[in-house]
This record gives sequence, structure tokens and C-alpha cells, in this order.
Amino acid sequence: MGAWLPEPMVVFSGVRDDVASVACRERDDPLQQMLLRDSFSVAYLIMLEELSPAERAIFLLREIFAYDFDDIAEMVNKKLDNCRQILSRAKKKLDSYNKSSLYSSLSMQDHNTDGSKGYNSSVNQAILA
Repeated sequence: MGAWLPEPMVVFSGVRDDVASVACRERDDPLQQMLLRDSFSVAYLIMLEELSPAERAIFLLREIFAYDFDDIAEMVNKKLDNCRQILSRAKKKLDSYNKSSLYSSLSMQDHNTDGSKGYNSSVNQAILA
């Protein structure tokens, strides 16, 4: 080919031990799927801990359960505009959440769990990538 294009890589064995093939094999493994889902759940809960109780309630009611702001305002006993503002602040907090603090929280949890429930550190890194 030309000087600007690399030569294609020929694989004779049909099996490449690169990151993509390892990820493919791990994706098909039920245990790895469970660990990945579990790690995402833990990461999400850690991020939600950064919110105040009102922010957390309004965020979950609106984003997860898809309630209207009228219903949310009635449930949390706040004004409609106040609920909108609280949701906006909650989203900003979650958007600006420091990834390194999430990773350190996941790492601490990795050290605090027993082997049968342990979190795969490569899975944790994939979450933060």
C-alpha cells in the first residue's frame, strides 16, 4: 500500500488475543455480564449519594419513573418551578461528578467485598472509560 497506510495484519490462527476479542469473550460470559451490571449499579448509586435527598427524589421520579412535574411537586410538597430548578441542579451535579472519586469509591468497595461478590477492576475501568 502507500506510505500513509499501514499494511493489513494477517491472522493465521483465527484467534487474536487483543482487547476487542477479550472483551467479546467476556461479554458472552454470564458471570462477566452480571459483574458488569452490578458494577454499573454500584457506580450509579455512588453518584446518587452526591445528591441531597430532595434532589435524589426529584431526579429519580422524573428521570427513572417519568412522572410529570405536577405530580412530583405534589409528592415532594414543593412548587413546580422549584422542582424544575432542583432537577436542573441535580443533573449538573451528576454531570460534573469527578470520575476519579467514583473510581476510588469502586476500588474501596473492591477491597471491602469478599471474593464471591468481588467487583472486577477491569470492569470498573471500563465503566470510567
